[in-house]
Amino acid sequence: NELGISHKFTDTWYDFDVLNEKVEVKSCCLSIKQKKYEKNKVKGEFRTGKFHFTKKENLELQHSNNVWVCFIVRHDNDFIILGLIKSENLGMENHICIHKLKTLKLIPFHDWVKLINK
Repeated sequence: NELGISHKFTDTWYDFDVLNEKVEVKSCCLSIKQKKYEKNKVKGEFRTGKFHFTKKENLELQHSNNVWVCFIVRHDNDFIILGLIKSENLGMENHICIHKLKTLKLIPFHDWVKLINK
């Protein structure tokens, strides 16, 4: 919205049409506190987030259409766009650990906007 880019929320097997490009948004929490049970005691344990591709059919369509995937991290009320990448570079895994993003060549958001806004 801030950049005045034409976009439409589709909420189908991908999330947005942005300047005629299909975009799937994947988000995760920076860390998640989960309960761990040990001998009738509840202990808190933190784990780092994972990006989940929820439906196999959607993942297959995203991969075969080579859509853009936008990775976002949520922490409390803050949202950080980590970058975008074409789905063909991700393989067919149904989840991606946040640490794996270090090995991928994500395109920063503003560079992506320049790329698609020719």
